[in-house]
Amino acid sequence: MKKVEVKEPCIIYKFKKNGYGDLEIDEQHVAKCLFIFGQSRDDTNFQQLTSTDAHAYLDIDDPFVKSIMTQDMKKNSYYFVIDRYGREDWYKIERIKIGRTILTDNQDNNVHVFLSFSEKMI
Repeated sequence: MKKVEVKEPCIIYKFKKNGYGDLEIDEQHVAKCLFIFGQSRDDTNFQQLTSTDAHAYLDIDDPFVKSIMTQDMKKNSYYFVIDRYGREDWYKIERIKIGRTILTDNQDNNVHVFLSFSEKMI
């Protein structure tokens, strides 16, 4: 089965807690991705709610991406940074799902990361 084409550059930061409980950069990696973004607004009960829905598909052959798949997400915090329209957007990687073509060849072909909007960390 054909793999997902990943062409957009992104940066993935791995943060860890230091001795004081603050997050500090442990690793930084430039990767390729397919980035999908959506935004919606809802006016309910005199409140305007804005929500974002962001996803990225990462190259499964990238060694750093493979390390994310195997490491404990509770011990480390991963952040995803992409340059969109001349502006740097930061997202926290909330969840990871491995894309596998089960019915045809049972091969892993992408890493799907679920993102939530974040403030700039550095």
